[in-house]
Amino acid sequence: MATKSSSLVSLVLSLILLQLFVSSQVCLTEAIRIPR
Repeated sequence: MATKSSSLVSLVLSLILLQLFVSSQVCLTEAIRIPR
């Protein structure tokens, strides 16, 4: 049970980190594309 919960937590954390990375990349590309 402990191993399953720890693996689930690591999976959730990796998904959150991936989403943050993707959102930051999208924000950077949007800021670069929009002319000031």
